[in-house]
Amino acid sequence: GNATLSRWPIQRERNIDLTVGILTRRGCQHTRIAVRTPTGRARRLDVFNLHLGLSGLERKVQLRRLMASGRFARLHARTPIVLAGDLNDVYGTLGPKVLEPSGFRGPERPLWTFPAYAPVRALDAVRGYAEQALAERPFVPGETSVPVAAKVIGPPELEALVDASLDGWLTEGRFAQRF
Repeated sequence: GNATLSRWPIQRERNIDLTVGILTRRGCQHTRIAVRTPTGRARRLDVFNLHLGLSGLERKVQLRRLMASGRFARLHARTPIVLAGDLNDVYGTLGPKVLEPSGFRGPERPLWTFPAYAPVRALDAVRGYAEQALAERPFVPGETSVPVAAKVIGPPELEALVDASLDGWLTEGRFAQRF
């Protein structure tokens, strides 16, 4: 199943069935989240967490079905939307063919994933998240909070943590040997 985790309050959650015919059940979890902007203003964010099928034609049908669904079609044009999940789009064709013509923007640079050197899709997502969430922010005297104690963690450390967890080596193994 799909799960959307948020540090902000979830206002609503609904599932949208994207199953095509007799193929494996697939769906989309639509979550409405109340996000606080840096100025303290409340802002609505609609998250569509997908798990699409394995064939290219099935994925195109599923995305078009999602965009035609009432929950999606009734959104205001300026409502921020995150559309993500397991798109099963190994060759990256859904963005240019289906999503971009509908007004979506993808990452500015390609994210390394399967069929890269090794199938590390989960680690690529962790690194992409870490690069954005842990990016250095400018220091503004009198505004920027400076904690008394802090951890130093960046994208490489977060990626190594998840990599070790996926291997099940939380204490020793190839990581201890490299250290």
